[in-house]
Amino acid sequence: MKRSWFFYDDLTSAEADELILQYQSRNIQTRRELNPDRLSWSVSAYLEENPRRPRPSSRWLSVLGKII
Repeated sequence: MKRSWFFYDDLTSAEADELILQYQSRNIQTRRELNPDRLSWSVSAYLEENPRRPRPSSRWLSVLGKII
């Protein structure tokens, strides 16, 4: 299956640490880089791409159906 990098920008140190721990618990390769502002972090995760589009949640479809 094809893989590509997924990026999270402008994270605090705590958010970046938590995200990396979650990905590493699933054995997913991650990278952490300090942003140019030297205050926030960017985290990259090497994830498998899904060839199918995500299914819309039936919860939101029912909410939208009531509004329309």
